[in-house]
Amino acid sequence: MEMNDLIKEAIWDAKIYRFSVYEDNSGHLSIDVFLESQRPDHPKYLKLLFKDVKEYAFSWTDKYYFYYIGSYKYLRHNSLYYMSFDPDNEDDAISENDGDFILCSKVDVCINDAKFWFLHSFR
Repeated sequence: MEMNDLIKEAIWDAKIYRFSVYEDNSGHLSIDVFLESQRPDHPKYLKLLFKDVKEYAFSWTDKYYFYYIGSYKYLRHNSLYYMSFDPDNEDDAISENDGDFILCSKVDVCINDAKFWFLHSFR
């Protein structure tokens, strides 16, 4: 999946307001991450749909706001996609110190400025 610039920029400084972790109809783990963009010139809401999840790790404590994205890392790793919402660095490589990450086979993005979700598939 190649994210277009509008989506990349909308994720910066966004706030995650919900996670959904579930087994999909084919028996694979999926994670939906719901974002609210803080940028007025970008789509207001995004939903990132991570399909066929191979690994994920998230942690949070009430010492921090839930859940502001100050930076993120998104890259292709072999045949999988990797996204960290709390990267150790902004290199184009996975770091064992990256936090809040998802490794999966497919990523889709839904965009919502009103009441309807619009699916945008990247392959």
